[in-house]
Amino acid sequence: MKSIFVSGTNPDLVFMVVSLFNHHRQDIKVSAALQAEQGINPEAKAALTAFGLLSNTDCVYGGVTPEDCELIIHISDGVAATHENGPREYVQNWQVTLAESLEPYNPFRKALYELNEKVRDLLTQNLQVSPVTSMTFYKAMSDELRLKTLLLILLEQELCVCELMVALDEPSQPKVSRHLAQLRKAGILTVRKQSQWVYYALNVALPDWMLKVLQSTIFGEPECIAQELNRLAKMGDRPTRQLSCCN
Repeated sequence: MKSIFVSGTNPDLVFMVVSLFNHHRQDIKVSAALQAEQGINPEAKAALTAFGLLSNTDCVYGGVTPEDCELIIHISDGVAATHENGPREYVQNWQVTLAESLEPYNPFRKALYELNEKVRDLLTQNLQVSPVTSMTFYKAMSDELRLKTLLLILLEQELCVCELMVALDEPSQPKVSRHLAQLRKAGILTVRKQSQWVYYALNVALPDWMLKVLQSTIFGEPECIAQELNRLAKMGDRPTRQLSCCN
């Protein structure tokens, strides 16, 4: 899939979808009949800014029509809608509920989460990558730092470089980043960007047997990362961690 056209009844939700696609896959051309940041709702802008996505909303119509794209995504706000520009497999209708709420709740934050899940699901379905081989997997675990990194991320679901530096008691940020880059290049880790932070997580496409190997390692020898988990626990929760080591 190389091209997507996004339309919708709510231009702010269209901005969000374009931004998310540009964030996750810059190799896919995403078009919409909108101009970047033009008339965007302040709450939508706040939600995008909070996750470092506002800079990814640049989209230019450029004469591209829905028929020129491989997929059309039509966003409807709370009401099921259909788009008639192509056959069923050519069009996807995404329904997102944007409830009105009193401050300080921002309804666009929830909408952004929902849209992100839809975007990720779509990209996962269409992603054509070579599977992680057993040799690649075991080579990745042959280094102690990489093995502990994978075990920590398995337990914590996701971690940033700063959190790993503290947990691993490794003062060299380039060293930790280098190992993370190797794991990401091998297809074992994926990244998620939030504002200025980058979080690493296990690739959801990893085979079950690889996950079971990591889980068995933790259950069979929990002391191998006991100190690392203790250091991580002393950092507190994520907002506290960000203030203490990620700024």
